[in-house]
This record gives sequence, structure tokens and C-alpha cells, in this order.
Amino acid sequence: MNLILLGSPGSGKGTQSKMLAEKLGIEQLSTGDILRDAVKNGTEEGKKAESYMKQGVLVPDDLITSIVIKKISNAKNGFILDGFPRNIHQAESLDKVLTVDHVFFIKVDDDVIIDRLSNRLTCRACHNTFRKSEVMDNTCPVCHSDKLYIREDDREAVIKKRLEIYYKETYPLVEYYRKKAILITIDGNDDIFTINTNINNKIKITPVNKK
Repeated sequence: MNLILLGSPGSGKGTQSKMLAEKLGIEQLSTGDILRDAVKNGTEEGKKAESYMKQGVLVPDDLITSIVIKKISNAKNGFILDGFPRNIHQAESLDKVLTVDHVFFIKVDDDVIIDRLSNRLTCRACHNTFRKSEVMDNTCPVCHSDKLYIREDDREAVIKKRLEIYYKETYPLVEYYRKKAILITIDGNDDIFTINTNINNKIKITPVNKK
């Protein structure tokens, strides 16, 4: 099964991707992880991507699409894409090489997004994120590191700018996949487990037996 999760920054698509991947026995692929792997492995495309990343600019569509598609080709049982495609051009390129079964659009109100992200802490050690209310004594609940911080991306002014970019570049994908009759809209204002249950209820979840 090939799935895509769409949603604004802070919609929880990364969390839902991991939960679905574990349940289905398929690979969860985030654009960030794919790029970091390509850079770490020193591939020719990874080196090109790194040059853009060091400048703090987006990796060009054709380059990121090529890197993602090569990664997808190794996902034998299917995959869940989180963070890709991010625009119509990338979606059209993806359509040329594979079939997507379902696209879940996790719809969250902007004020909820701003509240979630502006109250989020990230651990430098294990890279997990938590709401401030989940943290005791400024210690990571997972690895117990005290290296917690607020990402620059999670400051309110930056969040609003990220939302502006999202609505301009990525939100048009909602209509793109709706026209293909594979879009499923999920209320993302609920808690994590309610959202996950609602996603599971929309499709027949049949875990893959790993051999």
C-alpha cells in the first residue's frame, strides 16, 4: 500500500506516519530523513542536495524528486510519504512512476497549529519533540537528556510565515488529489490517538507479514 500524508506544519502528519507504518509493516519515508541519508551516504545527488541545504534554500524539485523516487524503489511492501510531494510539480513527477492508493489530508485550524508549535520543545540528543506540559525539570521524557530547546521554526512569527508558504505551495495538492478521488480528509484538531483511529477506519488496515 502506497500512502501520502498531507497537512500544514504541526498537523501531526509525521507522528501519524510512524504509527501507520508500524501497524501496516511498511516504510515511513520523510523528506528530511531521505535527504540526510543521501548526504550521509555521499551519493552524487546527496552532494548536490547538501550544497543547497548548507545555503538554507530548498533543494530543487527535480533533484529532490529523483532522490525520493530512488528511495521508494527499495520499499518492497509499500510506503508512507511524509513531506513529499510539497507542490504540484513534484506530485506530477511522482505520478509518472508509481500509483498512490490513498492521500490523507490532516486538516488542522491555524490557531491550533500556532498553539501546538509555539509550545513545543525539541531534544537535541534524540530529536523527539514534546509539548512543554509533557516535560518535567527540563528533562527529555525519552532519553532523559537536559538538552531541550525551542526550534527557531517553532517561534510564532516564523510559524505564521511557514503557514503562508504552505498555503501557497503545498495546499493546492489537496484539490489535485481530490480530483483523482484518492483524497481522504481527517480532522486533525483531535488528539493523536483519535486521529489515528479515524485514519484506520477510513481504509482496511491489513498488516504486512515481514519475511
